[in-house]
Amino acid sequence: MPDRERVILVVNLALLALGLSLVLSLPAITLRLPGLNLAVVITEDWFFAAVAVTLACGGVDAIVRSHPRLGRGDAPYTVTFWILPGFLLVGATFFLNQMPDLLSGLAGLAVTGLLLAAVIIAEYHTIDPDDRLSGLARLALNLTVYLVAFLVLTTIYSAKSRSLVSASTIVLVSTLLAVELLRGTEQGALRTWFYALICGLIIGEVTWALNYWAVGQLVGGVLLLLMFYMLTGVCQQYLARRLSRRVVLEFAFTSTVGLVLIGAMLRLGG
Repeated sequence: MPDRERVILVVNLALLALGLSLVLSLPAITLRLPGLNLAVVITEDWFFAAVAVTLACGGVDAIVRSHPRLGRGDAPYTVTFWILPGFLLVGATFFLNQMPDLLSGLAGLAVTGLLLAAVIIAEYHTIDPDDRLSGLARLALNLTVYLVAFLVLTTIYSAKSRSLVSASTIVLVSTLLAVELLRGTEQGALRTWFYALICGLIIGEVTWALNYWAVGQLVGGVLLLLMFYMLTGVCQQYLARRLSRRVVLEFAFTSTVGLVLIGAMLRLGG
């Protein structure tokens, strides 16, 4: 079990940064990227989100390194534990921005804090496969990854940015989230990142095509989540040497059901 005081400190620092975005108003900063004709606008919400993510990742790294199974040479491995807490805070920032008043924002902060603490504790228990809570922690993290993937991918798609921006961003996000899922297969870091990148590139290609298809943000988000689930699921089973005809049929059935639901959503939307 990680040090309770460390977990509380990390969560409180991250929530403090997010909380400041609810009460402070700072001028937006516009950064223009030379040669790409692109402008990046940094608002106070995303500035404080970056601060929260930095604080959380640093704290998570310290907590993970305190595990008795890890040594000084495991720095590249501990980086993978930053991914889920970071994206959880990014997704929380988006939804906190939608809150109608300060009271709702504070309630959202409380929920975010509970989720962040649960993720940190679960990640700690997945370091040792022989940990009696390892299986339950892995299941909880997988479900959280899919939830965060849906929130973040939907957010990026709903912005309707140029494909160069949206597809590239989704490649990065999908790859990083896939790493968190594939980490549980206990494969080498290089192989894990390779398969995660394949998943990210395919989802980025799907995003590029979706940008030419007039669908709502919810339908687009669900379709991207379905692709993420299929690709990472197949890679997980393959890396764990559990890929069989039955598993492929299960994923094919799930994908078919998902596509039928998306078709129904399109009909209702039309």
